[in-house]
Amino acid sequence: MSKEEVDDLPYGFVVLDEVGTILLYNRYESSLSRLPSERVVGKNWFKEVAPCTRVEAFYGRFRALVQDEARLSESFRFRFHFMHGTQDVAVQLVKAPPVVTLPLVQEGTAARIFMTVVRRPVVEVGANQAGHDWQKSLGTIGGLLPVLLDALPALLERLGPRGAIELGEHVGRAMALVIESEADTHAREGGRAPVLAPGALDGVLARAGLGRVAIEGAAWSEQKRIHCELRPPFEVEAAETALFYGALLSAAIGSGLGEPCQASFAENRKPHEMPWLVDVCPATSGERRSELTSSPF
Repeated sequence: MSKEEVDDLPYGFVVLDEVGTILLYNRYESSLSRLPSERVVGKNWFKEVAPCTRVEAFYGRFRALVQDEARLSESFRFRFHFMHGTQDVAVQLVKAPPVVTLPLVQEGTAARIFMTVVRRPVVEVGANQAGHDWQKSLGTIGGLLPVLLDALPALLERLGPRGAIELGEHVGRAMALVIESEADTHAREGGRAPVLAPGALDGVLARAGLGRVAIEGAAWSEQKRIHCELRPPFEVEAAETALFYGALLSAAIGSGLGEPCQASFAENRKPHEMPWLVDVCPATSGERRSELTSSPF
């Protein structure tokens, strides 16, 4: 197929290698995710583009397909929480035959996985109490943040540094409670706290319309530091917005781990440079706010 024919397919079509690197990303998928192909080709689907899929229900199926020579395909339903809304999809992963030629993809010896993504009507949570409680507490930004998302930076600027931090801590603690209530849906890897489970905090942040976050790092007991790559849903220069997100991350992770935490931003970076790089580490109660009240950039 030509690039034009691939782009004209009436469903998302993505080609991945055996570790999840994106080799091809068609126009339908770009429209669904609102990510242009030139920004995602060459990046890892599970770590950099869609970290919410790094869960057993998705990534586990992908790994099983790659590792099991007898297995040829996997089909399942999945829910994406984009910054622009929720979308249920039907996903099919198909192992490409080794003799297949891909004129639009650089050839190599690694396995190729064809992924198709088809939109499905969004099914409400209904009887799921955890989902019901989530909708009551946050909704799109709901009871905790009763403002339009576009107005959030202006609100934070009016609140000032300390007010932005307090609001971030409040939202972060609420998110930790939601993650705890949904802990059965997130894989516990090696005793890892639910808040550090792959995609857990990212999914809650996305459902609130507050952006995306990818969490990296070893178990908390080993390094006492969690590295986060944060993408807010807007580009702002105001320091209060960064303070809000730093407090949100430190409160969510700290609440989930049961100890006070502090967020620090990468040095020599500008607010418009994405993603924001944030490290969360232990902090004493006396140091936490005094250090956060100044601009992190």
